[in-house]
Amino acid sequence: MRKNFLLLFLMALLPLAGWAQIDISDATAGVAAIEYGSTGALTVEVRKDGTIEASKYTVDSKFYTDATLSTVKADASETPLTRSQLPAGTWYVKITGNEAQGYTGTKAIALTVNKKAVTASLISALTKVYGAANPELLASNVDWSSTAFVTANGDDKNVFTGTYDYTLSSEDVGTQTINVTGLTADNYTLTITGSFNITAKPITTEMITAVELSETYKGADFTTFAVNVKDGSTPLVAGTDFDVKVYSNSDLSTEATDVKNVTTTPLYLGIVEKSGANYSVTSTLAAGTFEITPAGLTIRALPQSTYYTGEATIDNTKYEVLGKIGSDDIGTVTLAAKESDLTTDATASVGDKVIVPSYTAGAQSGNYDYNLVNAAFTINKRPLTITAVDATKVLNKDD
Repeated sequence: MRKNFLLLFLMALLPLAGWAQIDISDATAGVAAIEYGSTGALTVEVRKDGTIEASKYTVDSKFYTDATLSTVKADASETPLTRSQLPAGTWYVKITGNEAQGYTGTKAIALTVNKKAVTASLISALTKVYGAANPELLASNVDWSSTAFVTANGDDKNVFTGTYDYTLSSEDVGTQTINVTGLTADNYTLTITGSFNITAKPITTEMITAVELSETYKGADFTTFAVNVKDGSTPLVAGTDFDVKVYSNSDLSTEATDVKNVTTTPLYLGIVEKSGANYSVTSTLAAGTFEITPAGLTIRALPQSTYYTGEATIDNTKYEVLGKIGSDDIGTVTLAAKESDLTTDATASVGDKVIVPSYTAGAQSGNYDYNLVNAAFTINKRPLTITAVDATKVLNKDD
């Protein structure tokens, strides 16, 4: 028992004798960043062959201006600043090895003091119409009563200097966030909360130039229309800034049910409001007219030839169709010889004739302009074979 006690006593004396001292000046060390005005102990970590316990070193209560630890950060009266008084920036903390615990040396550790984020609020909401200039933000419209200044350091709203210039989180319609760019402070960042409402800008008749649009039948509904709407010199975009509807009457009271097939009378275009857009339309505004014209359709007969039969026999399948859209019903096509090439009894003689196509209308025929193209029809001479019959006769004897 006495031997163990003596051994422990001797081991405790080793650091005092300068044996096995560990120098912390080359240790890896760091201190957690703090916010301006914060109080409490610093969070320091020191590592050298593992983490060194906090009891092995002491943290100086003073703060220094640089890593040489030669100048203490102090106020005008040379009184060292406390942690809560340190302005935003980078300062240095000194740690010293605890010789009684077997550690020696000193080390400077950089300490970052971040600016404190504070908020103020608008006393009354700001508003503007989309596209207009931002209204001036007045100092009298800002409430600082709930702003968390570090009052122990004598701080108040006057730490902020500059102007009340600001930007918005977005210039689109809706409630936006204010970002004050003109006010700055050494130790604070500022957010001003409150409503900034941007309202939609009305589209007026003065912004619209009427158009007369014409499109060729395409076999599907027309959904986009190149109307002419401008906000000053800026063209507005259908489908983004407003919507376009098609009406069957000029007073824009009845929406058209057919914007696919060829029109016999013009349709009428109206500007209406698009939900969520930056522009508003209180009532439908006239934007012009729209018509659908026929598409071109060619039925071309193909050349045919045959042998003379006395009749004009034509293959009714020998033709081609150009310009038909999809599965449109364009009617029934008939091929026939040109009437002037036939005799009065509708027979056809040998020679060059003309095939003439015609049609009976189908369900979509009204959407086409038909172009009927004739073709050559040749009737060739029919081969004729005459075979003589064997016969006998007695000389000088009448039959």
